[in-house]
Amino acid sequence: MQTTLVFDDLRAFVVVAHCRSISQAAVVLRLAQPALSRRLTRLEKCVGKRLVERNFRGIALTKEGRALLEDVQGAVSAVVAIEKSLPQS
Repeated sequence: MQTTLVFDDLRAFVVVAHCRSISQAAVVLRLAQPALSRRLTRLEKCVGKRLVERNFRGIALTKEGRALLEDVQGAVSAVVAIEKSLPQS
């Protein structure tokens, strides 16, 4: 079992949580939908808990997903802000 969190998986989770849709989040992240689904699955395996429930209308966060979102949202936002402030090459 993987115990190291991958930042891009956390970023993807935050975007999915805000979009409430894997397909919409895939557009925002510029990823293929299957690749995004794999990131979510990898994150769920890493934390050992189901984070989202998929349904015909999109996704809903589980109790564990809501708790993780609360824990990581600020950190992800901070890193994204730092990335935006870096000079582009």
